[in-house]
Amino acid sequence: MHLTIALCTWNRADSLKRTLSSLRNLELPDSTEIHLVVVDDNCTDTTPQIVADAQLPFLCTRVSETNSGLSHARNAAVDLARA
Repeated sequence: MHLTIALCTWNRADSLKRTLSSLRNLELPDSTEIHLVVVDDNCTDTTPQIVADAQLPFLCTRVSETNSGLSHARNAAVDLARA
């Protein structure tokens, strides 16, 4: 099974860090492939560094969305979705 998880965030670095920690601890069947897309919606906090340091056991892509707003962030995530 292939899954894409999309996280859209704006200046919520602490919450993102907790979420990525929870995702790191997921127990999934061996046949599951996950692609995490983190859309940085013009963040001015430490979001890029938190994603870089996450050490996730699956593919994680961070994209910076320069057009502010949740709709733009969601559209960016859909563009990168693999499943």
